Amino acid sequence: VTFKDYDGEILKTEVVMKGESATAPEDPTREGNAQYTYTFSGWDKSFTNIQADTVVTATYKETVNKYTVTFVDYNGTVIDTQNVAYGTAANTPAAPTRDGYEFTGWDTDFSNITGNLTVTAQYRDVQVYLLGSFNSWATDTVMKANGDGTYTVALHMEPGTSVFKILHKDIWYGNYGTIENTTTTTSDIGWEMIDGAGDCTLNTTGGTYTFTFNTSTRMLVVLHEPDRFNVTFKDYDGEILKTEVVMKGESATAPTAPTREGNAQYSYTFNGW
Repeated sequence: VTFKDYDGEILKTEVVMKGESATAPEDPTREGNAQYTYTFSGWDKSFTNIQADTVVTATYKETVNKYTVTFVDYNGTVIDTQNVAYGTAANTPAAPTRDGYEFTGWDTDFSNITGNLTVTAQYRDVQVYLLGSFNSWATDTVMKANGDGTYTVALHMEPGTSVFKILHKDIWYGNYGTIENTTTTTSDIGWEMIDGAGDCTLNTTGGTYTFTFNTSTRMLVVLHEPDRFNVTFKDYDGEILKTEVVMKGESATAPTAPTREGNAQYSYTFNGW
């Protein structure tokens, strides 16, 4: 009586008298693979009351392996964990959210699982940035969403000339033109920002500049609130006595009190401004 494994390997050979029973070897084991685990389930035939030369073969129960599929967020936070059978697909979890970003999918395929797998959420930055010479082109000036497709940021800027662009969804928006310093530096419609265009130029006289960008129309409006003003002192006849630049909230300094020449009818005495 010959006991064989599933692959034909001889596990034991025994000479048995007619009508007697053979003695089985120790239960064999079978190494699994990525797809299956094998558990010994017995022998394929009886080996009692032997009447002739007999080959007895080990049989195994075949179990499909399952693997852990872990879905994680950008920061490693676990979104979902699933036990998935070999060769099948994991279920797609609900799309995660991230402030200032747009979910774009997962970093790896999970339609045919063959081992433990970690799947990471992918995002695209949808924040709107104002970058220019005034902030060393750093992405630390984030425009605040207004809830209507427009984004706004206010900056204090000194007098001079600056260049800048808008960055949104990895696209640089610019314009080759120059925005001159006025209270409203663009029209009511806005300053057209064009994908791939050059730097915008902004001539400033100092103060607070509020930039509002419309992500749908790609139009930019810049509003200027001055922080310094020209104070001009004039005489009664319009003659300029003094001009002074004064910071917002501060006081101007009057010139020396002027005089006015009288005539035969009148004498004039300065009594204030």
